[in-house]
Amino acid sequence: MKKLLESDETYPKHGFSAELRTRRFWIILTIALGSLFVATAADVVRIGVQQGSIVDYAVHWFMSGKVWILVLKDVGFACLIALVLALFIERSARDRQERAAAMQQEKIAENVFKGVFNNDIPEVLVDEVVESVLRAPIVRTENHAHFIMDDGSIEVDGDITRHVVITATTRYTLKNCSRQPINVPVGLMIPIPSNPNLRARAKLTEVEIAERKLSDVEIAEGDRAIPDTAYEKRFQWRHQLSPGDTLSVKLAYSLVKDRSDNEIWTSLFPTLASTLSVVVNTGDLDIGADGLNRETLRPVNAITDKSEERHRTWELKIPMLPYQGFVLWWRPRGS
Repeated sequence: MKKLLESDETYPKHGFSAELRTRRFWIILTIALGSLFVATAADVVRIGVQQGSIVDYAVHWFMSGKVWILVLKDVGFACLIALVLALFIERSARDRQERAAAMQQEKIAENVFKGVFNNDIPEVLVDEVVESVLRAPIVRTENHAHFIMDDGSIEVDGDITRHVVITATTRYTLKNCSRQPINVPVGLMIPIPSNPNLRARAKLTEVEIAERKLSDVEIAEGDRAIPDTAYEKRFQWRHQLSPGDTLSVKLAYSLVKDRSDNEIWTSLFPTLASTLSVVVNTGDLDIGADGLNRETLRPVNAITDKSEERHRTWELKIPMLPYQGFVLWWRPRGS
């Protein structure tokens, strides 16, 4: 929360205004020059008294060229001293003001959430909200996930087993909400089937970034860019995005699932609007979808006959926070 409240525009970087700094400089310079004049005059009077005539010595003193050289040197030293003093005072005042501003920010950070929500929220929770949401430089302005579910008969160890083959396509748009260019990561994690004989069927088939289709070489580079885990095949590409600009992304991939299973979809970025559409080409499955956040997915199309059971669409009315998403589930009918 303290980081959120830090702003270069909230508190001035200088201790004084330009007018006040100029006035202080001239005051110090006047004092320095005045002191020089008084010291010079006193010196003239002292030596003039010793020589018997103050007026004659003063005239001789002011008419001497060496005198003016000494005066100019003294004036230069006086100006330099005045400048150093002014800078020292300015720096001290700025340091005091910055310390006062930091203390004020700390007080605000401690009380703002309690005052607004009437809740004593733990600081670690506030910091997490700030970093993952309020300071998030990249957001998904829209996200559309489309799944086609087919019946797959796959031979495993000499036996024919039935599975669900999913052809998935995700389209979304990223926006740079910050004030600086960002090298945006575009990634995908594909779940790896537990059965080694099925792993080759879970694969990435197409990538399109900024309306340009990536080549097989570029897809392979994205595969090597981030290590896989024991349960996920991971890909990542990066794209430079200027402040305020958007980036369109399309990812197509295939999955192999059991006939009683689910598919969980989540996002690393805050997402403003989301839809999920499903086409079921196997007629003996019941399917459903739920949102993994505080509000459930809402069906867009009402089911009036059996043909419409094959085409289902849901939408999420509220934004998704990072690591939120939805789950698509299916079960054999009658189980």
